[in-house]
Amino acid sequence: MRVTLYARKQRLCWLTTSIQKELDAITEARQWVIRMARTHKITDDEMDHQLVELDLQELHLKKELDNSQALISISDSAALIDPA
Repeated sequence: MRVTLYARKQRLCWLTTSIQKELDAITEARQWVIRMARTHKITDDEMDHQLVELDLQELHLKKELDNSQALISISDSAALIDPA
């Protein structure tokens, strides 16, 4: 059981890291969109549309991140209960 819990926790840690990287990319994309609007390379309407899309992606990823972190916490608790 210990190997299974360890493998699951490693997978969850990888998933958490991957989600965090995606969130960082969204932050960079948001800055890029705003920069493009400031330099008049896209319209305000295009900026608003893209920012809404980024907000929705971010919301989804944050939920996934919370779930992943909760599962890691549960995995840690399970390892304490059954250290064998």
